[in-house]
Amino acid sequence: MTSTHAGGATLTKLGRETFASLANPNYRNYFTGIRIGGDDRPMGPNLIRQTRMHGSPTFSLLLANVTLDFTEQNSIIDVDGVRVGPVRAVRRARLSIDLGSLFPDLPGGKAYTYHYRTMYLTPSRIGFSWAILKALRDFRFENLVDFAPATMPLTYYDAAHPEGVALDHLPSPEVKYDADCDWWAHTSATGTMLNTLVLPPRWREWGITRGTMLRASSGEIPSYAAGYTLDHMTQLREAGTYDMLMASVVLPRGYQRGDENDALAFIRAPLEVDVRRAR
Repeated sequence: MTSTHAGGATLTKLGRETFASLANPNYRNYFTGIRIGGDDRPMGPNLIRQTRMHGSPTFSLLLANVTLDFTEQNSIIDVDGVRVGPVRAVRRARLSIDLGSLFPDLPGGKAYTYHYRTMYLTPSRIGFSWAILKALRDFRFENLVDFAPATMPLTYYDAAHPEGVALDHLPSPEVKYDADCDWWAHTSATGTMLNTLVLPPRWREWGITRGTMLRASSGEIPSYAAGYTLDHMTQLREAGTYDMLMASVVLPRGYQRGDENDALAFIRAPLEVDVRRAR
């Protein structure tokens, strides 16, 4: 396992025979590179142009509603440390969103990124204050993977679409799936990855769901993107600190129905350890 810095980016390679490599600008909370390789093939081309985030919270301030916008460029990240070991590399960072002078940096929390040979996981702990919840009137949020045009044709899969959806042949420039989505996967000639977003159990009890968004636009440089949305966030009932998890797993072949079961088994049924004092 090695970790190198080149051109302002951090690249982590995992395992003797690399299966996945990631690149992100220093002190930024998004990726600019994902490559997939394997024992029987060299590392492929970059799958993505960038991972992107867009949020639009609306707050009640005095006698008016004010809508603010933020993207991944508004993320404030303070890296606490990076540790590279024989099995994984770990980065811990403090996160917040700069919403301007009207609000303090929001929300506050910590995120870990665990890089393994065939997957990466980002458990995050995020806090919401009571003042923010009281003023919140609407909240729209999406976190998308902006794919490189060279990866086309690329097919999107989820539990409701096991037959797949061709990202470069969408029926409209933007397709939104509102049903709560446990996982989604993408397959192209450059490889296959499965993605999941785990919400706090109480959020799901309150009706907060995970939708998915597919987007394609033509032009001089075509754009193709897919990823998660957070829906019904105004149903967040209590201030406090909540744990979330995002994960991406490299699959050994093009997606086939049922591949998600093995890939997500460690998330759906995590290892539990019982420690007792020896007498």
